[in-house]
Amino acid sequence: MPFGYGAHPYLTVGESTVDEVALTVPAASYLEVDDDRLLPLRLSPVEGTAYDLREGRVLGSMSLDTAMTDLARDSDGRWRVRLVLGDRFAELWGDETMRWTQVFTGGPKRDLSIAVEPMTCGPDAFNAGPTHDDLRVLAPGETFVGQWGISGS
Repeated sequence: MPFGYGAHPYLTVGESTVDEVALTVPAASYLEVDDDRLLPLRLSPVEGTAYDLREGRVLGSMSLDTAMTDLARDSDGRWRVRLVLGDRFAELWGDETMRWTQVFTGGPKRDLSIAVEPMTCGPDAFNAGPTHDDLRVLAPGETFVGQWGISGS
C-alpha cells in the first residue's frame, strides 16, 4: 500500500505577528511549485535564495508555504526547525523517517503562529514527479514507526 505521513502542528513563541520570529530550517533543498495549483515542479537548492534559512533569520514580510528536504541532522539523527523570539523558542524535530518539512507562515492575514509540518514524503508524492521517490510502500502486515516532537521555553 502506498503510504505517506504528515502532521500539521502550529508553533508560537508569543509573537504578535510571525514577522517578528527568527526561523531556522536546516534544509538544503526546497520544492518549487507552479503558481496556479501549487503542484510540484522541481527540487532546487536553497543556497543563494530567500529559502536559505539554515543560519536562521527574522522572517519580516517573507511568506512561506514551502516544502523543504535534504535536512541536516544532529548527532542523534534528528533535524530541528527552530522559532525564536527574545528568550523564547519552540523547536520541532523529526527522526530519520521524516525526510521533509513544510513551513507555513499564514496567508495574507499573517497568522499568529507558524505551521512546521514533519512529513515522510513531499506533497503530491502519490503522483510521478520530484517528491515521488520518498513515498513508502508498505507490504501486507508491515508497520511504520516514525517519531517527531516539540520542545520549547
